[in-house]
Amino acid sequence: MQRLKCCVVGDVGVGKTSLIHAFMDKSVDSVKTTMGIDFFSKSMYVQTTTVHLTLWDTAGAERYRSLMHSYLRDSQVILVVYDVTNPHSSIVQWLHLAHQFKPQVVCVVGNKNDLTALRRNVAELLVPWQRQHCRLIMGHCSSRTPTSVKKIVANCVEAAVDISTTPPLHTAFDTVQFVPKRHNSQKCCT
Repeated sequence: MQRLKCCVVGDVGVGKTSLIHAFMDKSVDSVKTTMGIDFFSKSMYVQTTTVHLTLWDTAGAERYRSLMHSYLRDSQVILVVYDVTNPHSSIVQWLHLAHQFKPQVVCVVGNKNDLTALRRNVAELLVPWQRQHCRLIMGHCSSRTPTSVKKIVANCVEAAVDISTTPPLHTAFDTVQFVPKRHNSQKCCT
């Protein structure tokens, strides 16, 4: 069995807790604001192995940001959640925070996809982040449709399992020999 730690971060009110409740097959109608950190766990079957996934739901309020660093440490997957109807979501700030902890997978998830308001396109924001050390996944979902949430989380878990089970590449290096520079026996000022 493989264990994966997944943290969910984002602004206040983007639907982080609702997203987790949808993934856990819980009702999203009675979700309350997260105070500090909340914890969930679920086992799932990925490829040929069982994965025990721990989900850490972080509060988006500024007063809880100091707690977040200790929970993001050692995360293999970080979900950056934003509201697709809110053009002022601070996605870049959350990506900076996520990349400080060097997760294997970062997933930028647009939540509230079921609302018909103008949707924010974040593809151009993610271009600089595609060259980072981790795998970047982007998707949209609605916590009102659990299948869309489960599909995104499953993609993240599969990507993390692929990375952790792939043997490292052995790169052949060319040997370089340094030859000392020959000094000319003649001097210019004799």
